[in-house]
Order: sequence, then C-alpha cells, then structure tokens
Amino acid sequence: MRHCRRRDNLACDAFLRHISWVYILSRIAEQSPQRPAAGRMIGAVDHETRLNAMTRLVAGASALAICALACGCTDTREASRQSTVAALPPVRTVPIDGSYNGIAQLVTGAPTSCGTQVMVTLQVQNRMFRYVLDQPQVPWQPQRAFDVVIAPDGSFQAQAGSAYLRGQVNQGHMQGQMVGDACGYRFEADNSGTF
Repeated sequence: MRHCRRRDNLACDAFLRHISWVYILSRIAEQSPQRPAAGRMIGAVDHETRLNAMTRLVAGASALAICALACGCTDTREASRQSTVAALPPVRTVPIDGSYNGIAQLVTGAPTSCGTQVMVTLQVQNRMFRYVLDQPQVPWQPQRAFDVVIAPDGSFQAQAGSAYLRGQVNQGHMQGQMVGDACGYRFEADNSGTF
C-alpha cells in the first residue's frame, strides 16, 4: 500500500514528466538520420555515438529510480505513526459533575481524637459542592463548612476561618487536602466511586 504525501507527489510527478520528455527526445535524436562527416560512410555508427546514447539512456533510468526513492512513495515512519494513532482508543472525557466517594487519610493531628481515616462523599453540581468537616475535638468550632467552586482547569480552593479545603479534579478523579482547626487530611475520591 502506498503512503505518499501530496506535496511530494506533485513535485515527483512534475519531475517524472520532465525526465520522460528528456528520454523521449534522446530516443528521437538517436534514431534521426545524421549527416555523415567527411570520410565516413552513411549508416555507420561510431563508438562515440553509441556511448552518448547509452549515457543518456542510463542517465534517464537513473533519474527515474532516484525520483521514485526521493518522493518517498512508501514512507514507513509516517505509515506506522498513522497506524499507531488509529489503534489508540479515543480519550473518554469524564464530566466534573457527579457523586465523588473516597477516603481521607490523617496527615496532621492526634489519631486518637481525629481518627486515621474519614469517609468522603461529595455531590458536585454545576462545578460546585459543599463539604462540612466535623471536628468534635474542637468544642468552640465543632464544624467547618466549605462552599467550593471548581475552576475551569479543575482546581478548587475554599477557606473557612483558618481551615481550608483545596485540590484538583481531573477525568473523574478528585484529590486534595482538608485542614481543620485540629486535624488535617489528604483525600482522594472518584466520580461514582465506592468506598
């Protein structure tokens, strides 16, 4: 199967037409009657005439071969790249909105009062969600609520007092940090994921 580039084919076609005309004209010149030089017999072909004809013939054939190679009618690199691209499955775009379920692991704080893991469930609608961090170990602020808006690049950040929630969403996977007044967590959750 031929894999040719259009620009190369046009140049190659023009070159082949030119070489074809050169070859045809050289063949006509070979067969046309020539005037004999003084002291030569009519119809006699000397060694120099044969050599010139052979040189033109070989030059024309060589030019055709070089053109075929130079035009790259079988560019295996491009053909293999096209077949590799065709073999790759299309990238599936996962919408940001949906239900994210996952786990938050304790990063800062006392494991006895904060726990080592917290289940995380987030409902994202219109690129927004609300998360309430329970912190019973902080009597003056037992909860921190975060109203979060996800930016076009998938990043998000919200603050409530000294506590914050920030992270990134990409292809249905959310990860980030939740830092409260006494405990800090790193979390990961997946769109429609299960615990």
